[in-house]
Amino acid sequence: EEYTWRVEALLGGPVADAGEAEPVNLESAITQVRSLYFGRDFHHAAAVGDAALEHWPESSELVAWTVAALSRTRPTPAAQAIYSSASADAALERAEALAKARPDDVWGAIAFAHALTYHTDRRGEALTASLRPLELAPTLPEAVWLRGLVLDEHRRYEEVISLIEEKWPIVDRQWAELLTVQGNAHLAWRSVKGPELRARGLDILAQARELDSENVNAHYLAGDALLWDRRGDEAANLVARAAALSPGALDVASLHWRLIQASPSLDSAHKQALIRASANELVAQRGQYPSILRRIARDLGWMGLPAEAAALQDRVLAEFANTEEAEWVLSDQWEELSRRSYFGQVEDTLAHRAELSTMLWSFIERSHHYQPALLGNAYRTLFINEERDATVSSDTLLFLARGAVEHGRGWPIHSSVATGLAERGAHLTVAREIARDGIDAVEEFVARQIDFYPTPGIAADVLNRALTSVYNAISYVELKAGDLVAAREATNQALALKSESSEVQLQAGAVAEAEGDWESAEFHYASGERLERLSPGDKPNRQALERMYTARHGSMEGYEVFVAGIEERHRARRRQQVADSRIAEPEVLPAIDLEWLTGGRIGANELEDRIVVINFWGVWCSPCVAEAPQIQQLHEKYRDDPGVVFLTVDVYDDPDDVRTWMAENKYDFPVLLDDHFAASAGVRSYPTTWFVDRNGRIVFSYSGETAEVFEEFVWRIEMLQAEAAVTAEGGGVSDSSRNEGRTP
Repeated sequence: EEYTWRVEALLGGPVADAGEAEPVNLESAITQVRSLYFGRDFHHAAAVGDAALEHWPESSELVAWTVAALSRTRPTPAAQAIYSSASADAALERAEALAKARPDDVWGAIAFAHALTYHTDRRGEALTASLRPLELAPTLPEAVWLRGLVLDEHRRYEEVISLIEEKWPIVDRQWAELLTVQGNAHLAWRSVKGPELRARGLDILAQARELDSENVNAHYLAGDALLWDRRGDEAANLVARAAALSPGALDVASLHWRLIQASPSLDSAHKQALIRASANELVAQRGQYPSILRRIARDLGWMGLPAEAAALQDRVLAEFANTEEAEWVLSDQWEELSRRSYFGQVEDTLAHRAELSTMLWSFIERSHHYQPALLGNAYRTLFINEERDATVSSDTLLFLARGAVEHGRGWPIHSSVATGLAERGAHLTVAREIARDGIDAVEEFVARQIDFYPTPGIAADVLNRALTSVYNAISYVELKAGDLVAAREATNQALALKSESSEVQLQAGAVAEAEGDWESAEFHYASGERLERLSPGDKPNRQALERMYTARHGSMEGYEVFVAGIEERHRARRRQQVADSRIAEPEVLPAIDLEWLTGGRIGANELEDRIVVINFWGVWCSPCVAEAPQIQQLHEKYRDDPGVVFLTVDVYDDPDDVRTWMAENKYDFPVLLDDHFAASAGVRSYPTTWFVDRNGRIVFSYSGETAEVFEEFVWRIEMLQAEAAVTAEGGGVSDSSRNEGRTP
């Protein structure tokens, strides 16, 4: 009864109300649910499956496909990384009961492993659980498929490929869905091992379509890959076929709308008309499911159809008020209002803050909350909104801070609420506790999300950045509380983790100032001011530096000379840091075979025996845009130098957008169009710049922001030039050693 109630709440009606004729027998029921699952029509598959189980409750295979579909009806695919889901909980509960009741039933084992895979808190158990079906039925295609699916979800792509190649000859039929798993693994693995795997992945998906011309995944996955490859026409044909095969599949429809929106041959009005018509068809097909309605609304909002999006949101709130999806809609609404207010897209900010406050208080005061993490987000957003209002009491802020910490499941908010409380000068004891609890909170969060990070190195980088924020907050709160020793200890931790942060330098300056160490304070403020130059908005480090100078000298007279002295000391320190950043064991530059923005491809020998600087960037990346004037300056400096090649690789942008942006800003630095090269070469943050010596080795690599892009990049180039000169004077290197492992 509990399970049925939860499913009804999720799906929006009695589970027997599936909207289709009842299957005539068990075999047809299983086929129907299975087909809907592989058609990515997960909501309907779950509803049809539960209706069929009213007639055949003992069928473990029917249970397996039903709970597999249910486990994939979470509000959004990305939500799996953070939010628990009623559907995932219900699916796991049902699957676990089946697996325990029938330990030697392969379908029970399949159901259990599948449900674990899409459960936020227990997905790590799926790797082991997915071995059990293969033990029970080594040649059952579904057992092989399930193992491949689990490995793919955990980014173990090479193992997926090997598994399918090993099992393919011995399965009892040539099943195209096995090939879709293997093909998708090739497409995903390319981001780790290189673009050459992409063609193989597309070939395998084409083979799957030959085996089964109605295979939705073989069309959908290939279309998605081709869209990323900027092969929109080919992608559109495949996705249109997938949409025709599975008209109730939201994933397929959403990709179809993206392709319509990206079409260069359609004007805006035509695009919106096509998307609107397609969305209406999907609503007619699957409008009984609030999760579908809410996600359609989200997509339409992103695609410039706000009125249609709002109408669907209102429908969810009116027809499905007592569901988790109603909570998600309310969350979407306040997030949008908060975003518009934050970015200054509304005229009357105070009025909108009041509106946002009303929405959030109303959500917090709901009698029941299906999704605790959304409640945590409401507390978090309301705290940020209210702390700017001096009329809001510190006790109210404390209430909101505790709610945000208690219910928050997303990125820990401890740093923000602790500093917000400390700024009021009240509840400092609680603020100190919250700030220090942030250490465990971020460590637990990153550990919980570890499977979602592409590499352990990225997970470690995320953790370091989060801990930097926490230690900086601890220092701020401790300084407010008057514990200078604790503040200094926390500041040292933050500096050790990330000194290239204007916020960290600002707090370090405040601590040094409180200690009476004026010289160190000035140095930290000056360092922070240097980092602030790339960002618009307030310049607190500059303000602190000017305040200190005025306090010590009585006026701003002589300030420019004073700053120049600090800059010179800092410049010497920075140059040494640049020299020390040389990679101890340089790796060979991967092969580059990319298209120029202006047409043609980079020549195979253009980089031979030259110092090469490669900047990875994107118009979407604000730090990249901020440093672009200095990138242009570097290009102009080395434009006519035959020994230096300076080029950039644009990542993720539409080429037409890049051409327009370059023309508007009068830039002409050389741009290559990324074709998954950056990801396959391990570039994970932007901007990133490589400095390659004449032997083809990446000797320096710099990621992130710096105000002195031109100066610090020139230093690296000059260091490589000096090394090349010394090598030449010493007789050079042999051709064999120079070209060993060399790529064009």
